[in-house]
Amino acid sequence: RFSGNGDALALAFDPNAPGVTAARTDYGPTMTSRIVYTDDGFMVADGGLPGNFGGLLEIVRDANALTGLGRVVLQVKNAATRIGITDSHVTHRNVKLGSTEPIGDSLVFLMIGRDAADGQMRLTPLFGCFDIRWRKSDSARLFAAMEQAAGTLAQAAGATPFFALNAGPLGKFITVHPLGGCPMSDDPRAGVTDHRGRVHGYDGLYVLDGSIVPTALGVNPSKTIAALAERGVERLLAERGP
Repeated sequence: RFSGNGDALALAFDPNAPGVTAARTDYGPTMTSRIVYTDDGFMVADGGLPGNFGGLLEIVRDANALTGLGRVVLQVKNAATRIGITDSHVTHRNVKLGSTEPIGDSLVFLMIGRDAADGQMRLTPLFGCFDIRWRKSDSARLFAAMEQAAGTLAQAAGATPFFALNAGPLGKFITVHPLGGCPMSDDPRAGVTDHRGRVHGYDGLYVLDGSIVPTALGVNPSKTIAALAERGVERLLAERGP
C-alpha cells in the first residue's frame, strides 16, 4: 500500500490581473502561504522555484501545447515507461522549447490532499522495472476538486491554468511526500510493521520512516514521520534497557 499524499502540481502561466503581474516565484522561500479546502480534504500552497528552474516550467508549458508528431513521440515514450521498457523520464532533451519569453511571473500551486492510498508497488513483468500502479477512480474526486480550485485561482490571476495530473503528454501522478510501502498494521496479512515499527515475523528488524505511514495525511508529513520515529526509538530503548 503506497500513497503519494495526494500531491499535485498546478501552474498559472502569464498572469495579468492587477497586483499579480509583478509577482515573482524565483525569489524567496518555497512556500509562504496556503489555502485549506477542508470539505474537499486538500490544501494549496504558493510555490517558489529557483531561477534556474525556469527552463522546467518552459518544458511543461511547451510540451503540453505540442501537437502532431511531437506529441505522439512523448506519448510513446511515456507508454514505454509504463510497461517497463525504460524507466527514464522526459527531459529537456526530449522537448524543443518554442518560447523565449521569461516566465518567472508564472504562479506555482503546490497541492497536498488525502488520496485513497491504494498504490501498489511492483516490478514490470517484461523488463523488471520498478512501477507503481494506482486505481485512479478511487482518488478521482479529490484530484477533480484540486483541478477546479487551481482553475479558479488562475482565473482570479488572469492567467492560463495548467494542472499537471493527467494534463497533456507529460501528465502523470507526482509526489514529493511518498508514504507507505511498509505500512503499519496489527495484522501481518495487511501490513509490514506494527505500530512501533517492528517488522512482523523478523525479530530485531525495525522500519521507522515514512514508509510505515499507512494512509495519506493531507499535510506535509515530516512532523508525523518524526513523531513515529521518535516514539519507536523510545520504545526500543526502554525495551532493551541501558
